[in-house]
Amino acid sequence: MIPFFRKIQKKMADDNKPMKYARYAIGEIVLVVIGILIALQINNWNEDQKEIKIQIDYLKRIYTDIQKDTTYLRQKIRRSQSEQESYYDFIHSMYDVQSTKEDFVNLISSAEWDADELVLQDDTFTEITTSGKLDLIRDDQLKLSIIEYYRNYDIAYKHIAEMNATGIN
Repeated sequence: MIPFFRKIQKKMADDNKPMKYARYAIGEIVLVVIGILIALQINNWNEDQKEIKIQIDYLKRIYTDIQKDTTYLRQKIRRSQSEQESYYDFIHSMYDVQSTKEDFVNLISSAEWDADELVLQDDTFTEITTSGKLDLIRDDQLKLSIIEYYRNYDIAYKHIAEMNATGIN
């Protein structure tokens, strides 16, 4: 193909037709520019597709993490309800059962004064934020909801840790 174009260039240059040659040269430049623009557009499209694939992967992983968290939190709620009943019984026992110092010591030692730490699945969110890929999630409302979810988790985690420290002291 290149020898064909070279023959045309040589023929126009030999015929001493500068206008035809200039039009031909401009036409070639335009074709090259159009080719480059098409290549750039294809490259941009490919990059967008890669980012969309990464975004979908992250969102699927966050969804899986939240499903695990939901199961975990339901178990924690059931356990908390059971503990609530035992604390209720404990409080009533404090007023009704204890009559000596020994009864009081036995009653206090039977109570559980701390709660399990809250451990949710935040590996994917941590990976996204530390790698700086949070902007791959293009839906701003969804991004804000995810950030809010993990911010609330962090607050609850610190609150439980603080309550445990107070209870132990």
